[in-house]
Amino acid sequence: MSHYEVLNVDQDATHENIKRSYQDLVLKNHPDRRNSSSILYNNKFQIIQEAWEVLRDTRNRLEYDQKLLQDVQRNRIRAFVHEEYHISDLGYDPDFDTFVIDCRCGGGYCLERLAVIYPLVLLECDTCSLNIQVNTHL
Repeated sequence: MSHYEVLNVDQDATHENIKRSYQDLVLKNHPDRRNSSSILYNNKFQIIQEAWEVLRDTRNRLEYDQKLLQDVQRNRIRAFVHEEYHISDLGYDPDFDTFVIDCRCGGGYCLERLAVIYPLVLLECDTCSLNIQVNTHL
């Protein structure tokens, strides 16, 4: 659950909207107000506090937003990756200066040697819609 979800606001919410939602949640969930020493209420209150600590500061919020974006992009790529390989699993074709591996459909994947500078490379099959991810670090 993201800090935005904890505070019941959208990611593009203004600072004032985030602050208002935080204050409402604190009033509703403060352990002293609930007359309870329940661990559940204390944990919920602590999670609300942690979310506010990050989102109240402009720099921390920007860093957090960037991390969220990276996580989303990583998850999107993973959703399209059908298999993962290491560069050593691929064969090398010196005639075309490429690394190659066959796809289960009978097609294939080609990785130009120049692209090996990137740590992870996503390749599409030349015949079907399957994708693989290749780790190029030795």
